[in-house]
Amino acid sequence: MEKARRGVYTKNSFRGERPDLVRKYFRRHDKTFELLPAIRETVHFFRCNLLELTPPSCPYDIIFCRNVLIYLDRENQQRTIAYLTASLREGGLLFLGHSEVGVLARAPFATVGDGGCFALRKTPPATVPATGFEPAVAGGAVSRRRSGSPVSATAAMASAASIRPPRTDFEAGAPADRNEPPVQNLLQQAEQLADGGDTAGAEMLCRRYLAQHRLDAAACFLLGMILQATERKEEAEKMLLRTLYLDVDHQEALLSLAAMRESAGDHAGAERYRQRARRIFNLGGNDSA
Repeated sequence: MEKARRGVYTKNSFRGERPDLVRKYFRRHDKTFELLPAIRETVHFFRCNLLELTPPSCPYDIIFCRNVLIYLDRENQQRTIAYLTASLREGGLLFLGHSEVGVLARAPFATVGDGGCFALRKTPPATVPATGFEPAVAGGAVSRRRSGSPVSATAAMASAASIRPPRTDFEAGAPADRNEPPVQNLLQQAEQLADGGDTAGAEMLCRRYLAQHRLDAAACFLLGMILQATERKEEAEKMLLRTLYLDVDHQEALLSLAAMRESAGDHAGAERYRQRARRIFNLGGNDSA
């Protein structure tokens, strides 16, 4: 936290092609960049327990809470969602990890399909149309017909889950199409689509990639997260177990399985997965030391 307060970064901290923003908001010191005091002083840091907070008197415009909910059991997930909902102004943005959208099934949010990451806008429940998301299958590709309409998280996930992509090479066991894009790009594109909320398109690309890389644990994990986001829990669990078969130390798969077991009421099974994840984390810490 003290390091964050200092606001000093290295060149590797910056992404994109906007050197003008670096010059405008940072002061360079040899190999580091210091955030200008006028900016730094407007940011406030404090340590807290998310489960013990009360909503602020002045709601936030934006909340970033990526990959937090996956570490909580169902009861604490709902408590956290209630806090985040109450803490965000109407029309405000909530950023989550792509695997966490299914947790917001009853919350008043609409997806925002821009920016290469999964964002939700707080929307009064009565104003969220149930048919704003209309995936269309054309030539094996999945697209959105109406990108301008807001869509509730529930409606988006239900629509994506109901429209399965055509039988793929991975499912049929046939060789992959030689005319498709480079397979390495398929997984990157799948991740981008998943972060943008297009779970149907992401699933299709993931399966195409796995048709040629059946033993890729990262691809299996991504597909597992997509299946989980579309409420296909049994398929998701099988894919996450396959991830662990290929990579027994895949910590994110372990934690995701722990959350799924917890939501299913299997507290003992959830704790076994958490213990394995903690052991891997401790081993990693010892190695880095």
